[in-house]
Amino acid sequence: MANKPPVNPSDYFFTPLESANLMAEYQVRVQREPGITFGVPSIDKVLIPQRSGNVVGHIARPGHGKSSILAYLAIRTAKQIVEQPPAEPQCVVYITLENSVEEMEAMFMAEAPWSNRDYAEGLVPDKDFMARYFWRTKLPIWVIGRSERQAKKVDFSVPNLYAAISAMGTEFDIKPALILLDYIQIVPSQKAAERLEQVSEAIILSKELALTVGAPINVGVQASRGVDKRDDHIPDIADCQWSSALEQVADKLFGWWRPWLTRKRSAMKHTVELAGQSVEVTPNLLVGRLAKQRMADAGNLFYLHFDPAYVKLAEMELSLIGEQAHMKMPTPPVNGKDVENGKIAF
Repeated sequence: MANKPPVNPSDYFFTPLESANLMAEYQVRVQREPGITFGVPSIDKVLIPQRSGNVVGHIARPGHGKSSILAYLAIRTAKQIVEQPPAEPQCVVYITLENSVEEMEAMFMAEAPWSNRDYAEGLVPDKDFMARYFWRTKLPIWVIGRSERQAKKVDFSVPNLYAAISAMGTEFDIKPALILLDYIQIVPSQKAAERLEQVSEAIILSKELALTVGAPINVGVQASRGVDKRDDHIPDIADCQWSSALEQVADKLFGWWRPWLTRKRSAMKHTVELAGQSVEVTPNLLVGRLAKQRMADAGNLFYLHFDPAYVKLAEMELSLIGEQAHMKMPTPPVNGKDVENGKIAF
């Protein structure tokens, strides 16, 4: 106890005037800066824009879109930085602990007529690749992760991630506008021994990272297998694998589900019924639920057009099955050509 530094009591409290002044500064800041949005009307209508220090969790089973949704947010935000340059240089930081840097670049570069799979398989002609390459070098997405050619092992614990992001500011004078972490359960821990403790520590430290860096952070979260056994397959707060800390720490939580993948594994019908609506199940249907939102209502359902091959997320026009016309949705291109007869090849 004798070695502890002296406590300054005034560091722990704010006077009424100090608190009010902080709120006044906050009001000016949020009116000037719109915050991070999805660009999807049904979501942005109910979602408070993401701001400095926010933690946003995206819970899904493997293959149901965590990485693609985070990549979509990265591309959208980076494009906004280019189109409307802020007063100080900003970037998006994508931390990939599951995919290699090369795999993420296939997602960032994907654009019709060439999908991320085309890039991954080396099918893109040199001329098209070079055009996209130069476009990518000007898109301010900085990637933290491992290259397929990187032999040296790197410790991606949260303190080291903070040091790497801080080095961006020191060496390149650039500040993150948004941080994306894919995904939280595989963030290594320097202290915790048990898996549950490791994930809880990573979640808590991610909040500290967002507050310290001064940017919102979106984290991918693996949902537990119990989701597959329910009639409602949209992951909820309790489905965060290994940890319940996310429930306390996160400012916003989304659960994501691609019914087509579940339909393939089971005897699911051609429609999915949620909140009294019967919606046609198609390969591009993504169903989301806002499970938590601090200082605002949650529970909203979203039916979206999701195209992971081109990292696209958009509003979907719906109709109630049996009452009106069937779902209206654009047919995704395959190598630049519409699929014949409206059928999608998989």
